[in-house]
Amino acid sequence: SLHAATSMSLVALSFAFLAFNIPGHYALMAFGQVRYLTGLNLFGAAISLVVAFALIPHFGIMGAALGRLSYGPITWLLYPKVSGLLRERASVNRY
Repeated sequence: SLHAATSMSLVALSFAFLAFNIPGHYALMAFGQVRYLTGLNLFGAAISLVVAFALIPHFGIMGAALGRLSYGPITWLLYPKVSGLLRERASVNRY
């Protein structure tokens, strides 16, 4: 059915969005920023749950898929931290 295909497409897209955080995730772990990474993941999970709980009553399984979709882009917030750490490291190594 169209509803199932749309829901599965949203879930697949959510995993694709989540995959973009893999390099940044490992970079933060290498920099010892586990607390920041954990906090960001908990924040993303909380937002995902809130979105899902808000949308499931109105959209059913598609609301759950949209909740899942919200998680990936939130994890991209790790990249400004990675960028700052790389800039800081580059300036220290320059002198």
